Amino acid sequence: MTTLWGRAVRRSGFIFILIATLFAAYACVKDAGMPGGEGGNDGDALVRLTIKTPGVSAPRAAATRAVAESEYAIGTVKVLVLERRDDGRYYYRYMADGQNITPQEGQRTTFQALLKATSAPVKILLAANYGDAFAVYSPEAGTPEAELRRAIVPTFAFSEGMLLPMYAEITLDRLDTGTTNTISATMLRAVARADVSAELDMSVSKSFEITEAYVYRARKGVQLAPDESALTESATPRVGAPSVPSADTVARYGISTFDPLSVGGLYFPECGTVETQAEQLKGVTCLVVGGLYDGEDTPVYYRIDFDSGRQGHPYGQVLRNHRYHFIITRVTGRGWEDPDDAANNRATTIVTEVRMWEDFTTEMVANGDNYLGVSSRDVVLPYMQGAERSIYVQASVPYRISWADRPGVYATAGGGPVANDYFTASVEELPGVSDDVSRIVFTALRQNDSDASYVSYLTVEWGAWVFTIKVTQLHYVANIHRSIRVLSVFNGTTGHLGDNTTAASGAGMRAVLSDAGNFSPRGVVDYFAGFDFSLAANQSSFMDPDGTNDATYRMHALLYGADVVYMGNDNRLSEAAARAVIEWLEASPNRVLIVGADAPLTSHNLIRRDKPYAPLAYDALWYYNAMHIESYNVQHLDNTDSRFLTVERTAENAEFTDGPFGPVTAGTQVTIADGYYGYARSWYEGIVPLMTVKGHPDCMAVGIDPQKRIIYIGDASLYQSGRFTGVEGGSGMHARLWSNIWAWIAHRVIWGDGE
Repeated sequence: MTTLWGRAVRRSGFIFILIATLFAAYACVKDAGMPGGEGGNDGDALVRLTIKTPGVSAPRAAATRAVAESEYAIGTVKVLVLERRDDGRYYYRYMADGQNITPQEGQRTTFQALLKATSAPVKILLAANYGDAFAVYSPEAGTPEAELRRAIVPTFAFSEGMLLPMYAEITLDRLDTGTTNTISATMLRAVARADVSAELDMSVSKSFEITEAYVYRARKGVQLAPDESALTESATPRVGAPSVPSADTVARYGISTFDPLSVGGLYFPECGTVETQAEQLKGVTCLVVGGLYDGEDTPVYYRIDFDSGRQGHPYGQVLRNHRYHFIITRVTGRGWEDPDDAANNRATTIVTEVRMWEDFTTEMVANGDNYLGVSSRDVVLPYMQGAERSIYVQASVPYRISWADRPGVYATAGGGPVANDYFTASVEELPGVSDDVSRIVFTALRQNDSDASYVSYLTVEWGAWVFTIKVTQLHYVANIHRSIRVLSVFNGTTGHLGDNTTAASGAGMRAVLSDAGNFSPRGVVDYFAGFDFSLAANQSSFMDPDGTNDATYRMHALLYGADVVYMGNDNRLSEAAARAVIEWLEASPNRVLIVGADAPLTSHNLIRRDKPYAPLAYDALWYYNAMHIESYNVQHLDNTDSRFLTVERTAENAEFTDGPFGPVTAGTQVTIADGYYGYARSWYEGIVPLMTVKGHPDCMAVGIDPQKRIIYIGDASLYQSGRFTGVEGGSGMHARLWSNIWAWIAHRVIWGDGE
């Protein structure tokens, strides 16, 4: 197998370890035929593919999840097959749908397709998250490759958390029948990303708090596969020029923020450079950032242009798979009162610098066979003492590290750490990953209870090659503007948290979560702003998705706008929705899933039933994304006097039974509202029981898997008002347990895997 970028693989070391997994279903192939092709084999060829989404983690290292939400999620894949003719060029023959799309560790996704065997060389184009591209374009057999590339143009309608269109290509000498063709490729995002942050020099700047940001004059469509001429020779797929399908643009779209220092996650298609002054003013894609200037209450707006000053990146040009990070360093005057005015006029009172990089690679320098690269120049640690974060280094040379404020004190691989007043840093080798991949581990030496972040700079160097790493430890209340978004998926009112009406039997839990004395900057858990609740009517949003229809896209928008998803009573998930929920959970360490197990259709398609439903004897086997990663046996009994009991305190459950809201008395009884509830008779190692069933101490009614961030609830009625006593402050034992659980949830959402 060869690829356009494969010839440089051995020298640069950018080989991803991609392991294809086994699959169970076949794709349907519509073969339109191709006159004049060189193919001659009969039969089908099974193709198993592993695709790696570009990310900021190290090339061959186990993935850190320092990637923005949904940036590597794959929802749909089309496999387009082209064959080479006698003239040496490739022509389209047919397409197939990718089947069994399954997320893996390390930002990888596996799937399979059944293609036609052929003895001719083939080029496979992979179109992922392709939207409406093939609803408006159906390629004909024999279409030349260049024409095909320019015609696959999905509409790009930005929304927060959306799945991003991506592309990859693979060249094979042949496709043989009767054999399994195992293939791997790296995807290339078809859009760019922009972030804006404020790092003001207050000696020359007025204060400025960011409230919002907009993209102006972005293209309406995305050319999903770039022109061949735009691709560059490299170890991983990359472009050196934009591929712009048309001049049609949208007026603007944007995003707001709770963080006065930054706003990010704006995605938009490529655009080309412009020449004339008129085009530079009103015809080019640009950003507009809004915020509060010099303590004012009303936002004003400033324009920011894509003008990096880097060779090969001229004014106005935006390239796919690039991230543009604009840092506001100085604001010296009041901006425009209307964002449209700002977009059509040059900014004169704001100064920014741009840090731009391509997300598919580390930052790297090379000379001949020697190279040194880092996976990130920014490391952010939470406020806690002992918190750890890592970056990866890929090097053919023996580099060393030192703190900028401790010159001359160095550490190398296998040696002791170097320290300053706030952090330690040490180099760890990773022989099981690769001989040339290591990581630098940063550890916070103290808890940051101040009102400002701790910032230090680490130097990574070998000879004249130097990288400077910015290390930041956030202060305790750094997230006081950050709300945790909770989405309830339900059918009816039982247990949901999505509104504050008395009709919802989850009102008891909602009262605990909404109490500012419990969760707010002045509450027991005080490092975030509080909870925002929303409700999904799953009949339209989670029951109907089939993976391709409009309901699927609505569901993705709901999921990726949430930090916590509660699958409430009788939610009736479709198979595609269940798969999407798991993909959403796995896409970020800052998400938590609460899974109900009450009525027979609760968490439907997350539960595989081994026996038909019966009121007195209901058995089910819980499973995880249709893969037997997680098992959870559930029994339903018709017993209206049933009770659940809190468990004895142990080392593994102490965070919940003796958390920030206080200790929970073991054996506290909670009466169930009706005769339908679930409990587990057995469960996998790693799940921590928190409540058992009266008379059945070996059965779990509530449990939590801290590693997978899943909470199992055997009865939605546990959230009812009548099940809580002393709601204020969580003083009742049942309320106290749930308050401790939600304190753990908040910790995971805000800090992720960091301790």
